[in-house]
Order: sequence, then C-alpha cells, then structure tokens
Amino acid sequence: MPKKISEMGAHKDIRIPLEVSNRFFENLNIDPETSYLMDVKKAIFKFYDIKEEPVMTIMRATKTLAQQKPNNAYGIPITNGEVKLFMERFGLLEEDEFTAISKRIIQSVINI
Repeated sequence: MPKKISEMGAHKDIRIPLEVSNRFFENLNIDPETSYLMDVKKAIFKFYDIKEEPVMTIMRATKTLAQQKPNNAYGIPITNGEVKLFMERFGLLEEDEFTAISKRIIQSVINI
C-alpha cells in the first residue's frame, strides 16, 4: 500500500515511469541526450510557473538522462518544502498518498 505524505521519510522523489518518460521529457522540451535530472526538476517548476528556484538536490550529476538505466522510473529528489508547494498547488493533504504528487505532475505534463 502506498505511503501517505505524512509517512514519508527523508527520501522523496517525483517518479517518472519509463513507459511515459520520453513523452514527458519531450513535452517539457528536455533532450535526454544532454539533460540531467535537475534539468527536469527546473522544467517542472517552470511548467507550473513556480517562482521559487528548485533546490538542487543532486549537485554533481555525471550521467545524462539517456545514460541512466533506471529499472522502472526516473526519480527526481524533492525537499519537504517542495512537497508542501505541490501539496498546496494540487490541494493535497498529509493523509493523501505521496504518489499523488507524481501522478498529478505526469498527467498535467503529458496531457498538454
């Protein structure tokens, strides 16, 4: 059973499943050959017109998106403050499933 937002520990990610990742990246004008996870995070903030700069949760990325080989999804680390931003934007509560954040982001970007 998915964890609630209130149950999440320190490790939190926006998860982009592999089966939708190419379309997701394309809709955000992200080139997997030259872009990194933090580029995707910046593009998500820009997509939602969030004025705050995202926290660079990965400082020294060495692999582009194309060079990474995730098993089932790309994981973009987000901070507690960023979780709160998305909760407010989506009208989510602490008792909602944490996966609701990723699902809403993916649906919004893919359905543009």
